[in-house]
Amino acid sequence: MFPHHECEIAQNEASNTPGTGARFWLHNNMLTVNGQKMSKSLGNFVTLNEMFQGQSAVLSQAYSPMTLRFFFLQAQYRSPIDLSDEALQAARKGFRKLMNGLRLLDSGKLTSNREEVAALNEQKLAANSQQLTALAAKPFEFLNDDLNTPRAVAAVFDLLKRFNTLAASPAALAEVSPEAVAEAAAAYRTVVSDILGLRDEPRASAEDLLALALGFYQEAKSEKAYDKVDQIRTALKGQGIVIKDTKTGVEWAYSEE
Repeated sequence: MFPHHECEIAQNEASNTPGTGARFWLHNNMLTVNGQKMSKSLGNFVTLNEMFQGQSAVLSQAYSPMTLRFFFLQAQYRSPIDLSDEALQAARKGFRKLMNGLRLLDSGKLTSNREEVAALNEQKLAANSQQLTALAAKPFEFLNDDLNTPRAVAAVFDLLKRFNTLAASPAALAEVSPEAVAEAAAAYRTVVSDILGLRDEPRASAEDLLALALGFYQEAKSEKAYDKVDQIRTALKGQGIVIKDTKTGVEWAYSEE
């Protein structure tokens, strides 16, 4: 539709590799702020930069890009969505749960003992494996139903709950085939990372962590715990950081080796 869509298409083609572009173009419904229409005259207008820096009277703190992305995914694109400080805090918690799910998959805690699996009743093994596979298929069913992201996200959380149960109980994990676990894990990664586009974000300041490590170094040195002193030195050196003891205190520098 002229002119807005034609302008968007022109920008998209100019900034990306030439091609056919998107097959479907979807508009989100109305965005409100604390139940009111977003408006400069009402003083509730929030820009992305203000959101990410926490520089808005509407917000109590800054929120990351991934938190905002997850917030929008909690509403189906045809439905209006209300932006509030409370909703963003809930979105941040939900996003971090999904990231912890990815960390769980990388931890190796969902690797079962094949000997224990082989000793199980085949009928029980098949039933449990089928149940897990069905859970993993649910997010795709909802996404294929008019891009119903809130129900897809809820289904992903159901799958994550099952993963947590399996990780906490070796006996329960042994009752599911490794193939079913691998298939469910692949589905989780695909939905969370590839389809919903959620990525982990650094939440710690490198400077703050380094200051904390130097504090532990000074404490260990004052207590003459030289084994800890050497351990901290070695760990930091492995990260390219050298500790320097000076007359005025402890300093650090980048390793030049």
